[in-house]
Amino acid sequence: MYVLSEQLKKNGFNIDFLHRAILRNGSLLKFNTLEYYCIYLVLEDLDLKIEGESISIKAGHAVFLGPHRNIEFLGAPKDNNIYVIAFSAMFFERSKKDSIFLNSKVFYNHLAKFTIAPYFGSNEYIETILIQRLRYFYEKDKSLYIYAAHNVIENLILDAMMHIDSNEDLIDEKLDFVSKINYFNTLLQRDYKTYRDVAYYASQLHISPKKLTSMTSYLYGKTAKQVIIQKVISESLINLRNTRSTISEISYEMGFKCESVFTHFISKHTGKSPSALRIGTNLDSSD
Repeated sequence: MYVLSEQLKKNGFNIDFLHRAILRNGSLLKFNTLEYYCIYLVLEDLDLKIEGESISIKAGHAVFLGPHRNIEFLGAPKDNNIYVIAFSAMFFERSKKDSIFLNSKVFYNHLAKFTIAPYFGSNEYIETILIQRLRYFYEKDKSLYIYAAHNVIENLILDAMMHIDSNEDLIDEKLDFVSKINYFNTLLQRDYKTYRDVAYYASQLHISPKKLTSMTSYLYGKTAKQVIIQKVISESLINLRNTRSTISEISYEMGFKCESVFTHFISKHTGKSPSALRIGTNLDSSD
C-alpha cells in the first residue's frame, strides 16, 4: 500500500482521492492493501488488475477489497474521479453486527477475491453529502466524525450485500477464522518489529502454527509466514522511501540486530538492496 495518511494511522480510517494515494505511492500504480479493508468509489470507467486478474469497472460502481490484496491500476485516473476509503478492522468492528458485515462475502468470497457492486447515489451525492458531511464533523467534533465515517462504511457494505444473491448465506461458515485473523493482524501491527515467527502469533491466539497458516491461506491465499514478511517489508519500504534515516538507523528501528541482517532480509525478499530501493525517492541514497 502507499505511505499511510495521518488519518489512517491515527484513526484507522481515511477517505481520499485515488490520485493523491498514487502520489503518496511514489506515482506507482501498484498497491497492496496490507491489513486494511478498501472500498473504491469509481466515478469514471476504470481498468485494473486485482491479484493479476484484469477487471473493467463501469462508472457508478464500488470495488470492495479485503486485507492483503494486490491491486494495479492500468493507467493513471483523472483527478477527483475515484475515491478510496481505507479502514482497519479495529476501527470498524465494534459489535457482533459489525463483525458480520466485515466478514461477509462482500470481502471474503470463495468465488472471487473482490466484490464489485453499484453504489447508490450520484457523483454529486458523494461530494456534497458524503464528503462534505465528513469534513464538517471532522472540523467540528472528532467523535461525531468517527461515527459518521463508520456509518458511511456500513451503508456501502449494506448496498453491496443487497447486490449479492439474497439467497446466499452472508455469514461465512468460517467466521471464527476471520475473527482470529483480525486479531492476528492487530498483534502483527503491534509486534512485527519484535516477533517474526509464526509460533509467537499462534501462541497468542491459542492455536497451533499449522492452524494459523491454514487460516491465512484460506482468507489471503498466503501462509502466515508470508503475511508476516510482507508486513515487515512494507514497513521497511516506507522507512527507506520516506525518511532520511540511515539504513543502519532504519535496521535498528525495524528491530534487526544489525544493518547486515536487515540488508540480507530485504535483499532476500525483494531482490534489491536497501540502498537500491532508495534510488529515485528524492532521499539521499548514501549512508
